[in-house]
This record gives sequence, C-alpha cells and structure tokens, in this order.
Amino acid sequence: MKIISFFTAMIFIASVGVASAANLSCVSPEKTTSDFYHWYLHELNQNKYPLTSTAVNDKQKLNKWVSPRLLRELEKSLSENELDAEYFTDAQDIFEDWVNNISVQKVKKTAEHYANVELILGITNIKKKYDVSLNVIHGCWKIDHVASSK
Repeated sequence: MKIISFFTAMIFIASVGVASAANLSCVSPEKTTSDFYHWYLHELNQNKYPLTSTAVNDKQKLNKWVSPRLLRELEKSLSENELDAEYFTDAQDIFEDWVNNISVQKVKKTAEHYANVELILGITNIKKKYDVSLNVIHGCWKIDHVASSK
C-alpha cells in the first residue's frame, strides 16, 4: 500500500468539507453498497485512490455513498498514517476477481434508519465477505462501517 503523506491527507480533509453531494438520488442499502463497491474497486484497479484524491468528482461520489462520520474517521486515520490496509476491502491488494464479482446478500434492517448488508467480493478461492453497516442520513442510505466477516 502506498504511504500517504501528511500533505495529501490535509488536502483530503480540506476537500471533503468543500465537496457536495449534488444530484443525489437515494436508493436501497443493497444498491448503495453495490454501486459504491463497483465504482470504488474499479478506481482502485486503475491505480486511483479516491480517499486521497483531490478531484471534486471523487469527493462527491464518496459523499454520496459514505457517511460523514466514517469519512471524518478515515480522514483522521489517513492524517495519522494509521491505516495498514485499504479500509473498504481490509486488504492491501485488489484482485480482478473482486472487481468483476460483487454480490450483496442478506439485507437486515436493524431499525428504521439502520441496515446491515452482507457483501461478497469474488467467486474463487480469494472470495472475501464483509459486513457493511448503513445509516439513513438526510433521507439516503450511507455506508457507516465495514468489517471483514469470517
């Protein structure tokens, strides 16, 4: 994984505050999770890293799918060089099998504004499962926590 400079992290922090989630259309927890991972893994596979990008379009997309609370937490971790692996995949490498095989299973709404989604990346022996928690923020589902599942 690339070592992230303090300067890059500071630019990220400043730009997240400025980015807006214009033209936002709210969708289900399943679609939010699926759409985010399709975009995000494609970006990583192209050697782009949206979390440290200064592009306004990247900030808008992150704001569309990820909660402000999680973005602040990631900003802090990035600025302090505390991430040992890529947060959304809990891995240092992205496999082509993951990019082309994203499956959302078992959506469980735990309350009116909270949902948990089981995400599976890949179909081969490098398949990995995740528990994705989402919250409703301003009427739209946002990813608020991601954890690898066994």
